[in-house]
Amino acid sequence: MERGLVVTADKRMYAKGFGKPLYETIGEVVGEWIEIVKPMNLEPPYMIIVNEMGQLLKLKENEVGSWLYGKQLHGTPIVGNLVIMKEVYTDEGPDIGGLTDKEMENLASRYQMLFDLTWMAEKEDVE
Repeated sequence: MERGLVVTADKRMYAKGFGKPLYETIGEVVGEWIEIVKPMNLEPPYMIIVNEMGQLLKLKENEVGSWLYGKQLHGTPIVGNLVIMKEVYTDEGPDIGGLTDKEMENLASRYQMLFDLTWMAEKEDVE
């Protein structure tokens, strides 16, 4: 079970556990097809996972994701829900990894203050 920090387009945030395969369980939160983005305002090894088709589906802009991605510089927003995870390396190469409790706490407090997000209780894990 890998844990990530979900930030919704309607400014809510919560921790969530994701089971394997991650592309399916994370896809349930962001919407089917996932895309891994390494935004300019989020230090490595962290990354965001978004809906690859979000722009075409005309999903609502995600203020946090857009800021992390650098919309203020290039004009392209991040839309829909996103999940903050981190990049890890396995024998097979780079992969999606979960956040520790401390990482989750640090990221959540940073973005909750900056964007006036509503913290929700941890969502039930997806198996």
